Amino acid sequence: MVVEVPLPAGARARDVACRVLPASLSLAVCGQAVLQGSLLRKVLPDDSDWVLEDAPGQGEGRLLRLTLVKRAV
Repeated sequence: MVVEVPLPAGARARDVACRVLPASLSLAVCGQAVLQGSLLRKVLPDDSDWVLEDAPGQGEGRLLRLTLVKRAV
């Protein structure tokens, strides 16, 4: 599963706090919570990852792309 979050201007990787646990997720950018809560299905935290990318068609805008790898049932 992939989640894309637009970032505020000037946000850098060091401004991101992301914690993925098997059954929950928390994501904060620049000290403000963006996502937080339980997941419907369990994921593999060690296989999940996030990256910062240029947002297509947004000029200098950037986004955070979070990839969650689902655990096989």
